[in-house]
Amino acid sequence: MKSRSFDVVRAAMLFPTFEVLEKSGVSVNRLLNSNGFRAFQFRDPCATVPYPLVSELWDRILRTEGVEVIEVISRAYSKDRIPGWGAAILSHPTVLAALKAGASPSRRTFSSWRAGLELRDADAVYTSRINLNSRDRVWEAAIAIRLTLDTFRAGGQEDWMPTKIDLPLNVPSMIDGLFDFEAVDVRFGQDAMRLYFDPIILGEKLRDKGEQDASSFGVPDLTSAKIFDLLQSLKPDCRPSIEVIAESFEVSPRTIERRLEQENTTFRGVLKTWRTGRALELLQNSRLSIEEISTILHYSTASHFHRAFRSWTGMTPGQYRDAM
Repeated sequence: MKSRSFDVVRAAMLFPTFEVLEKSGVSVNRLLNSNGFRAFQFRDPCATVPYPLVSELWDRILRTEGVEVIEVISRAYSKDRIPGWGAAILSHPTVLAALKAGASPSRRTFSSWRAGLELRDADAVYTSRINLNSRDRVWEAAIAIRLTLDTFRAGGQEDWMPTKIDLPLNVPSMIDGLFDFEAVDVRFGQDAMRLYFDPIILGEKLRDKGEQDASSFGVPDLTSAKIFDLLQSLKPDCRPSIEVIAESFEVSPRTIERRLEQENTTFRGVLKTWRTGRALELLQNSRLSIEEISTILHYSTASHFHRAFRSWTGMTPGQYRDAM
């Protein structure tokens, strides 16, 4: 099956999934240590992971635990269940600013998620699309829908309701408990999710203020930046090769190189940039030993790290740290 090539996801988005699995008695650590998932730090909320692996993770949960658990997982998603996500949205003064932020973190959390807000006659219309294909499941769309609806509810008053909702799924049970839908015109099976509401709400102030800057939560768009984030999210014992990255995206290494060539860089160049910046950061801001830093940077030995660092800076890591 064709995957969503080069789409990435913030690992924080998986935390509600892990929570449900653990309450159901499923060993999440065993699942993440199985073939296909070992390379990336899924337990780190700041990590970035390839979307094909996330899709495969949900597929494996479906095969082993059944659709009932998947439905429980989809209902578990809300802005407060994802580390940092709700705070990033609510760190804005008005509903309009929060909804724009709600589109941005959502889009960058699933890099294929596109959302926007516009005025149409007497309505404000929020439109959200996910690039769905044959590999996607209805619960993935349901998760996106629940998060967006939860964002709107957080921004307005408790009794606020949209006047009309378009939903790109045909399973009403997936959104149970979000609103009293008897009072709203809901149309299922549409080409996108659209929320229609009175534009007066845009000027309302938020009830609660978050403390996190929305710009600090998300994933990038450029292929080189995505690979940079993936290198940061690899486990220390995983070799940072183009083959590992390509396999995680279900593409060939040559496809990765072609995408990077369009951005005037190479995998080796991205890897060097990441290693250089990370080495300087760790030497300046941590008490880690040189050996520990070389492991974090995926060098097989500390001597290899010494030689590389000298080629970048003209001094050894120890000399650089002493000179600070």
